[in-house]
Amino acid sequence: LLAIGLLSFSLSPIFVKYATDAPPLSVAAWRSVFAVLFLLPFALKKAVPEIRNLDRIEFGLIALAGLFLGSHFIAWIQSLYFTSVASAATLVSVSPILLAGLSYYLLKEKVGRITVIAIGMAVAGTTLIGFGDAVSSGDMANPVLGNSLALTAALLFSFYLLIGRILRRRLSWLTYVFALYTVVMFVVVSIAVLNGVQLFGLPKHIYLLCGLMALGPQI
Repeated sequence: LLAIGLLSFSLSPIFVKYATDAPPLSVAAWRSVFAVLFLLPFALKKAVPEIRNLDRIEFGLIALAGLFLGSHFIAWIQSLYFTSVASAATLVSVSPILLAGLSYYLLKEKVGRITVIAIGMAVAGTTLIGFGDAVSSGDMANPVLGNSLALTAALLFSFYLLIGRILRRRLSWLTYVFALYTVVMFVVVSIAVLNGVQLFGLPKHIYLLCGLMALGPQI
């Protein structure tokens, strides 16, 4: 199951690269919409009644997690418009490194010596990747900006994971994910509308790719 999940997650940047005919906010918006639509038939029976029983703190935490995750999707998808798939995918994957640091400072969790060494090596690796893209940009639009967006996406994802750890102790997977993705959908679609981004009349393959992003990597 873990291997299938990692394979699905790895396909996300490739799907985004094929969807660069559309604005990044359009891709992020439709990916979020499709994720909610795909989960809706399963959520109606169980998740929706459980969501109605959530208290204010749980609602607030889900809203905050959704804000972080929606912002993550926007930054992550935009990064792929400026840098390579390999660089963006590697840099956004440093979220566990950031999460270890955040857990230490915010949750007072101890970090072992081996973990610290591994974090240092990973940071050195991501620095080399960023430097390599800056030196040999090739046909990439703006690798420094793209890499910065990917790292920002990783940080936002880490905050989302921290909140998720708290909520998943109380909520079932479907209840949490459906409520979360609903918030993400409203956040991303609202930002897209406010920025006047085109959502309808896009090439058909864009909607197909957004659906695949939602069905595989996101869900």
